[in-house]
Amino acid sequence: MVAAIAERDGVIIQVRSHGWPPGFYGLVTGFLEAGETPEAGVLREVQEEIGLGGEVESLVGLYPFERMNQILIVYHVALAAGDVVLETAELDGFREVAIEDVHPWASGTGYGLRDWLATRGIHFADDDLLTLNRRGRE
Repeated sequence: MVAAIAERDGVIIQVRSHGWPPGFYGLVTGFLEAGETPEAGVLREVQEEIGLGGEVESLVGLYPFERMNQILIVYHVALAAGDVVLETAELDGFREVAIEDVHPWASGTGYGLRDWLATRGIHFADDDLLTLNRRGRE
């Protein structure tokens, strides 16, 4: 799986998939297609899910997602200008969050977000990560 920390002008775009707990938003994610590089795949997923082009700024890291027996490849993607156009078959919402207000979660892509925030001088200890239950109430 690939995941994008989709950022533009100091704001992260987070998405909400159908069936996720109320109030939970995460990163743009998706599966690679046959013959596709991870970099091309993450840019394709960003285009498909939120309707914006972008450029891979950096590889954040590789993270296990044991519950689904997957490895997540997390990238920071700088978004192009334009309006978000949500892919409604998979997603039912999005939000824009200022980098300083983003809070990572204790699972999969949340660890990638935590590590990327650390490169911006924003640090979270493991005890500070939001749990799924807490996220659903926020």
